[in-house]
Amino acid sequence: MVQIVMGSDVDFRAAVYGQPHPGSLNLIKQTNEALSSSFTNAQSSFLTKVKQLSEDFSGNHVLSKMKSALNKLAQAFLPDIIQYYDDIDKIQQAASKMRYLIMSEPTLLKKYRNQEIAGYDEHFTDIFPDQVGIDHPVYQAVNNGILVEGDEETPDTVQMFFTDDDNTITVEEQVDIKYTQALALEEVLYGKRDPTSPCDQQF
Repeated sequence: MVQIVMGSDVDFRAAVYGQPHPGSLNLIKQTNEALSSSFTNAQSSFLTKVKQLSEDFSGNHVLSKMKSALNKLAQAFLPDIIQYYDDIDKIQQAASKMRYLIMSEPTLLKKYRNQEIAGYDEHFTDIFPDQVGIDHPVYQAVNNGILVEGDEETPDTVQMFFTDDDNTITVEEQVDIKYTQALALEEVLYGKRDPTSPCDQQF
């Protein structure tokens, strides 16, 4: 089976070639500076491209690109089933079913609509754009029959929704989804990485 991993040419170079030696980058930089004054317009244009290429491979930028590319490759074979994702890398590369289940979490969905998180970019479609929380069909399927703890003023309640057979989720699957959503939400609220960004965008 063929798996296609999307990414830019920088992603490809980072994944294939890795991080160059700092001495090589310094040599390229010094050579560029020494020659730039004597180049023609055409040569200067070429030199600019060389500089950009060396910058693409320098510093933390290449490390981030390498990690993103390798994560895409590592998670490309995640089965399209409901399961618990135990780290942010897996959540970022979630398979189709889990993307929609993760994004049914109300806070994540609101932040996506406010363009505060990526929301899996073009790999997710907000098919119920006017609904959130208890009004959202996917949220209903995920939370059907789940106990919601109250406080001193509000008693504990069990959320019950009428869902068709096609949207039935087992108790075990609900636990997997809720734990995954909690991990994603924690990263959004207190972390530095967007758990819904396949490209590992930072906050």
